[in-house]
Amino acid sequence: PVEFVDGYGVRLIASKFPSSIMKGEMAAIELDTVNTRSDEVKSAIVVPMTEGLLYQPSEYYIGNMRPGDLYTAQFKIDTSNVKTGINNLDFKVRYKDANGYQESDVCTLTLNAVAMEAANTNTASSGGFIIPIVVILVIIAIGLVLHIRRRKRKM
Repeated sequence: PVEFVDGYGVRLIASKFPSSIMKGEMAAIELDTVNTRSDEVKSAIVVPMTEGLLYQPSEYYIGNMRPGDLYTAQFKIDTSNVKTGINNLDFKVRYKDANGYQESDVCTLTLNAVAMEAANTNTASSGGFIIPIVVILVIIAIGLVLHIRRRKRKM
């Protein structure tokens, strides 16, 4: 779920993000940045606020935004340091207007991090794709043995 406070200014809207991810994987996040003001803003930068995570890039520079402009900021997040379970990822936009530097309301994304061991246990307990592969290999081996025996009998 996405939280944002209605406001007049530059806003962040989550456009693409996983609701769940395996801990240790890279998460791809896209945030739409919209200038809902009636005037231009300058030097807009999308800034991740959740500490302890590695974001690539560390900030996303947008630049000047005319009224109504929409730009998409893309981040990759290394989830090795997130705690297992529900995590809130916070972002905001810093920009300059006629009154100086401003900040947008915080946009919060909720990410559920699943432990790698739990995911592997689920795959192993359900048989995953290993059992069908073993069955197919056994059938091929039996067919090959029968084929070789028939060829020997014909000789």
